[in-house]
Amino acid sequence: MADKEKKGFFGNLADQMKDAIDQSRERAEAEAKPAAPAPGNVIGQIRERLNDLHEKQEDAASSSVSSAMNAIKEAQEAREKADAQTAATSNALAEAVRKAQETAKAEEAAKAEAAKAEAAKAEAAAKAEAAAKAEQRYTVQGGDTLGKISGRFYGDPAQWRRIYEANKAIIGNNPDVISVGQEFIIPDASTPLPAQRTYTVRSGDTMRAIAQRFYGDEMQWKRIYQANRDRIPNPDVIHVGQEFIIPE
Repeated sequence: MADKEKKGFFGNLADQMKDAIDQSRERAEAEAKPAAPAPGNVIGQIRERLNDLHEKQEDAASSSVSSAMNAIKEAQEAREKADAQTAATSNALAEAVRKAQETAKAEEAAKAEAAKAEAAKAEAAAKAEAAAKAEQRYTVQGGDTLGKISGRFYGDPAQWRRIYEANKAIIGNNPDVISVGQEFIIPDASTPLPAQRTYTVRSGDTMRAIAQRFYGDEMQWKRIYQANRDRIPNPDVIHVGQEFIIPE
């Protein structure tokens, strides 16, 4: 066979094979492609798809509502729990304030009682001290006078009248006459002196004349002298205008 003929034969054979392959492919594609549904089936499928979509929407909506309800329930439970905690905290705070107030009140009462007891103690001590001072006693010794005893206890001999007035029942009417062994009460220095008479010296007065005027006995001049010895250095020399204490 000539070359030209061979070429034409194989060319035709190739074209035939290509056509056969194309036809086989078309048949396979045709067989694989689903047949077009009938009109009634299309509507049914649409309805089924719509039903499926509606059910899915309802499920989603139901799920959303359920989730929302659960969220609301959880929020309500959380709020109730918070309210309970707030109430508990408020009650605990109120109880703490009440206890603090009771403690403060108890402390104030205790302080008041302690202050009262301390004041009573101080008052009792002051009374005891005053009583002790008021009850000081002294036994007369040789050479004593009321002036010397006054100087010993008060630092001032002129205060002898306190001792005399407190012991007048023992001493008698003459403060210049005291005896060894007599026991005198020594009043507290704060004890006021009794009221006393005074006399202003006039022209021609003597101690005896003044004693005669007040006691009816000129020999009582020593009582006047004893009461005023701080201002009468010499009983025989007195001056007009001097003021003397006249003992009772």
